[in-house]
Amino acid sequence: MNTNPAATSAPAHRAPVCYDASGECVGCGGSFGQPCERHCPYRTGRFDTATVLRLAGARLDNHRNTGIGFDVWGALYAAARALFGPSEARHQSTDAQHLLAAHLATRCGVSLEPSVAMAVHRYALLADTEEMTSALYGAALPPGQASDIRVGHRITIHGGQGARGARDELLTRTFAIEVTYARAVFGRAAGRVDVCGIVLTNSGGFRKDCPSRGASIGGEAGGEWSALRSAPAELAGQP
Repeated sequence: MNTNPAATSAPAHRAPVCYDASGECVGCGGSFGQPCERHCPYRTGRFDTATVLRLAGARLDNHRNTGIGFDVWGALYAAARALFGPSEARHQSTDAQHLLAAHLATRCGVSLEPSVAMAVHRYALLADTEEMTSALYGAALPPGQASDIRVGHRITIHGGQGARGARDELLTRTFAIEVTYARAVFGRAAGRVDVCGIVLTNSGGFRKDCPSRGASIGGEAGGEWSALRSAPAELAGQP
């Protein structure tokens, strides 16, 4: 099994570039409408397990179960087939499934008993779109780059550090949130984490209108943050 998501394989057939919901190429992280980087697997033809995982995440909505959850194996197999062709699809999707299972076990506490396939299947039945996409992208990151921020964590994002928006506008105010979405970024912005959450009051509760805010923290965006049990009093009323 390939345990390194960044390890490249021999060139496969050419596949059309796929962009995720954030408008980023699943191969290199390049923005929609801009040329991909020279090392992008869609340009070199050398795809890897990480690209399989991200492509599966980008096309996850095509693999919703009729009842509940997602057919993640189907998403991984379809992604591997699109990138490597039918002859390599099963082998590549199996490698991707093992990396996903390892990520779920390490980061989410998922039990791998009785099997890797069953562990992934159980998680996918109860996960929503954001959780499943975040897991697939997290599994695609090289070891040591996974974010420590989780859905449900309460964090303070310090003013003058984090950024927001497509232009990475610097945040000017400190605010605290309970995280509802967190995704580590790859490609040219590797090291950053995109987060979104519900703004907290000074007592650590939710404001009546439950406003939400998002930011990019870490990497070139700066972004100091700290965990907290309740938001400090001076954060009350921050927009």
